[in-house]
Amino acid sequence: MQACPRDGTERHSWNESRPRFVARREGYTADEHPRSWWHAREMTSPTDIPKLASAFASEAERFVSWLDRATVDEGPVLNMRELHELLGLLQAAATRIPAVAPDAETPQGVEAKLNPPAAAKIREKLPINAYSVVFDPLEFDPLEQSSPQPVMATIDNDLGDIYADLMDGLALYRAGQYQDAVWQWHFSYYSHWGRHLSHAQSAIWQYLSAGNWA
Repeated sequence: MQACPRDGTERHSWNESRPRFVARREGYTADEHPRSWWHAREMTSPTDIPKLASAFASEAERFVSWLDRATVDEGPVLNMRELHELLGLLQAAATRIPAVAPDAETPQGVEAKLNPPAAAKIREKLPINAYSVVFDPLEFDPLEQSSPQPVMATIDNDLGDIYADLMDGLALYRAGQYQDAVWQWHFSYYSHWGRHLSHAQSAIWQYLSAGNWA
C-alpha cells in the first residue's frame, strides 16, 4: 500500500485574488464543488443561523474537548467505543448544517492544529491506527480488471484534520460570526473533514466488530 496523497500537511487557504475558498488538497474550489454554496443556498432564515450554529458548535466542542482531554489524561488507551459514538454524533450534526453563503467577504478562521506532542500522544494511545481505504468508493470497474487500489490512511491523521477544521469554524462562532461559521463547517465537511470522519469510522467499526467493544 502507498501513503494516501491527500493526507499531506497542506490544508486549505483563501485565494488572495478572489473571495473564494480554495480546497487545494482536494483539487477544486468552492465554486467548482458539486454541492457548491455558490449555487445551492438553502432557504434558511437569517434568524435561524445563530440557533443552527449553536447546535453544531455544541457537538464540535464535545469532540474537541474529548480529544484535548485525551492528550493529557493518564489512560493508556483511547476508548474506541466512545470515539465511535462521538464521531457518529458529529456526523449526524453535520448533516443538519444548511448550505449558506458566507456573511463576510473573506471569513478568517484559525489554523488550530494539535501540536506535535499532543498528536504524538493520540497516536500512542490508539489501539489501531493505520488502515487501508479506497478514496472514492463510487469509482469501480464492473469487470474488476482495473479497480482502484486501496491506499493507507491513519486514524491519528483523520482526528487531527477533523479537529483543525472544527476549530476553524469555532473561532468564527466564538467571534459572533455565526453565518461564516456555518458556511465553514458545511463547506469543509463536504470537501475535507467529512471524508476523514467517514474513513475513520469504517476502520473503527471494523476494530470494534472483531470483539473489541469492551
